[in-house]
Amino acid sequence: MGLALAGCCLLGALLAQGTAPVQVRVGYSREGRPIEGYSLGNGRATAVIVGGIHGRPELNSSDLVWQLLEYFESDPSTLPPGLKLLFVPEANPDGLADGTRELADGVDPNRNFPTHDWLPGTFGPGKWLPDGGGDGPLSEPETVALANLIQRIHPVAVLSYHSAAGIAMGGATADRTGMLAAYADNSGYPARPFVAYPVTGDFAQWCDDIGIPTVEVELSDHFDPEFDRNLAGAEAALQEVLARYQSY
Repeated sequence: MGLALAGCCLLGALLAQGTAPVQVRVGYSREGRPIEGYSLGNGRATAVIVGGIHGRPELNSSDLVWQLLEYFESDPSTLPPGLKLLFVPEANPDGLADGTRELADGVDPNRNFPTHDWLPGTFGPGKWLPDGGGDGPLSEPETVALANLIQRIHPVAVLSYHSAAGIAMGGATADRTGMLAAYADNSGYPARPFVAYPVTGDFAQWCDDIGIPTVEVELSDHFDPEFDRNLAGAEAALQEVLARYQSY
């Protein structure tokens, strides 16, 4: 299916559906696994919620997004009025299946986005990845799929989940809109930058760079999805963004 047709089908699905979840094909991994999204609600604005970018080592980030989807699906009254939620629980399906943090070719998907600081060599936990950023920004099918999704629907907010630094992060747009403060205050994660090592080509940073308020959450460990605190943070942050969107 061509990109134009795929984009048309995705947008059609998002516009047509109501409170029941609709599965939308975001793209495919390098090993041919589908990357799926699940849309809930019928609001005019969309928020995107992403987990599993770092595969099996951060499985709890995928688990959290699945649990958030189940929560909002089980009680449609909990959906923020006027807001559509699009969940992408497994942004790196090859890493989940193969037990790796990186993509099938060794590129770190969270170092492959076209930020101002993208570099081919980059850091991961405790190691230097000489080719971890990829041959160039968006050189990987998984990152192309996620970037195309964001650019097609231009969400009013993005939540991106990782583990395990136990913090909430956001760029200038998330800070200016109050989204980061709302998430941190209601989840209990401190709002502070990640300082363990330099991070380049980051998905959340790219979203914020193009004007989409984005909160990137590091869960406290690699096991617990910490559902209750993240639900509280997500609901508060989305309400903050939605209130600003509706006032435009």
